[in-house]
Amino acid sequence: MVKYKVTTLFQSDWDNVFPALFPGLEHSFSQIRGNVAIYGFDDTSVKPADLGPLVKVELISE
Repeated sequence: MVKYKVTTLFQSDWDNVFPALFPGLEHSFSQIRGNVAIYGFDDTSVKPADLGPLVKVELISE
């Protein structure tokens, strides 16, 4: 499993941010708290899209 921590500098509508970051993918785990979300994927080859400086994505585990 691979997990990404996503932090936005704005109040996020995660229903729109997630498909922009991971188009066409389904996560197997998620935890959302305010402007921070953690998404987990069983497929370790998943890579997020670059949405610019207002959306920071960190790989937190593989």
